[in-house]
Amino acid sequence: MKALEKNQIWKLEILPPGKGTVGCRWVLTIKHNVDGSVERYKARLVAKRYLKSIPSKGLMFSKDGHMNIDGYTDAYWVGTVTDRRSTSGYFIFLGSYLLMWRSKKQKVIALSSAKAEFRGMTKEICELLWLCRLLTELGYRSMSVMNHFCDNNAAIAIAQNPI
Repeated sequence: MKALEKNQIWKLEILPPGKGTVGCRWVLTIKHNVDGSVERYKARLVAKRYLKSIPSKGLMFSKDGHMNIDGYTDAYWVGTVTDRRSTSGYFIFLGSYLLMWRSKKQKVIALSSAKAEFRGMTKEICELLWLCRLLTELGYRSMSVMNHFCDNNAAIAIAQNPI
């Protein structure tokens, strides 16, 4: 700490009244080879008591409450002229909570905006299904229908009849 303060990389602040520091500890592991010799030592600093110190952070659900799962997707066809790859993105709401989002350049070149949107939809629907199974596994079974929203009619038609 002294070296960090000396180089002006780090600045210690006084804690606000009534607040405590977030504790931490070192976790040390030794990885062994099959013959018993040491392959490597690993160490990492882990924060502890973070969630216990801030109980208001997180999502709270009632057991009998109904939450809609809504997914929205969009794609930017031929995002850049140099590589001609599209950028697709989605975000998923659980009730009024934004639960997850992603924006990523697609690996393949889509020949139409419908194909770019459809590829984005498949990623989002996989996440919707995963989320539904996770909530069911956690015991939250009172979910209504998952809603999916897309602004491309051709992509919706492909999704409804993928022949």
